[in-house]
Amino acid sequence: MFSFCEKIFKPVLNLLCKIAKPAQVGNGIAVDMSQIMLLLILLLALKFI
Repeated sequence: MFSFCEKIFKPVLNLLCKIAKPAQVGNGIAVDMSQIMLLLILLLALKFI
């Protein structure tokens, strides 16, 4: 199951990672914004489809 999900989401996350750089939230700590962007895209798709 994990490999199936990884095959689907890994290319999408790689693409979003190029667009959204990690956000600095502390001294030496950064949050990967590509996962948050993917969550927002999926939530919007769920609402409008």
